[in-house]
Amino acid sequence: MAPVSNADPVYRLPPEVQRAFAELRDPRRVELVPSGLSGARVLRVEAPTGRYAVKACQQAQPDAARDAWVASELSRANRRTPHMARPYTTLHGEPAFFQAGHSWQVRDWIEGSPATPATADVAVRGLAALHAAWSESTRVADLPSTLPSISPSIPPPPVFATRLAALEAAADDPVSATTLETGARALAIKQMRRFAREVFAVQTVHGDARPENARVREGKLAGWIDDGALAVDTPWRDVARLTGELADGDAAYRDQLVRVYAEASGTGDRAPCELVGALDLAATVIAVSRWRGWLAGPDRERWQEVGGITRREALEWRLDRLLRASSSQG
Repeated sequence: MAPVSNADPVYRLPPEVQRAFAELRDPRRVELVPSGLSGARVLRVEAPTGRYAVKACQQAQPDAARDAWVASELSRANRRTPHMARPYTTLHGEPAFFQAGHSWQVRDWIEGSPATPATADVAVRGLAALHAAWSESTRVADLPSTLPSISPSIPPPPVFATRLAALEAAADDPVSATTLETGARALAIKQMRRFAREVFAVQTVHGDARPENARVREGKLAGWIDDGALAVDTPWRDVARLTGELADGDAAYRDQLVRVYAEASGTGDRAPCELVGALDLAATVIAVSRWRGWLAGPDRERWQEVGGITRREALEWRLDRLLRASSSQG
């Protein structure tokens, strides 16, 4: 998939991919758009039938069960809320097309800009609506074998196990950590172990509900993008990701946004601000640790090129704010 020229951001889709999806048969323009750090390519395709987001993920082999489950959950959400992009299948009815080590997926293109503190309430209420669309449709018994085998009645949700594993692995990292990071990690492990003993209902969640994945247009939520991390977990995983990154270390503001979500989702006064704070702290500690490792590793130049040093410093500043807030609360 090569550009037409270095000056023109127009790309050509592989012929096999064009033939696989009816929507891509006659593209008028194919443009590469900025994406995250996963290495996946995201294309904006303009065609006679509409605008589409085409994602190409590197994959050693097809994962048909996972692809089918994701497409099914997107379709269910799309029927109840306009805020989740509709998935498209190949001419053979497959949710993804595997070609040359890449899994190609097609969704509706969602216009809009990332959520900001100015549009935070819109994004948070939109997240509550998305969770409501999934809450009645998630059937754990229907999950493919490649997803965690869990029950809504058996704690803990996956977010606790994965965060604890990452925190404990970071503690054994040979690359020396700062005093700030070491103290924050110990507190995060303590909090994760505490909440892992509680019972939480699980359902389908976005999995990566960052502000940049909540698209806002003209003051309204246009929709959610990037479904690659779709999972079955506690909805508070998404809430912590969205409110934590919007608040950027301001614990009081994060708690305010959590209460907005609680009101919109019908949980009322039962806004678990302490739980969300623990998830936010754990995620920040893990992010700091990962960036420290990446910037000290063999691929350090690659991570420096994407602003890794600035990202790590911003995360350390955020971590310091979170720890100060925890100390002030006793």
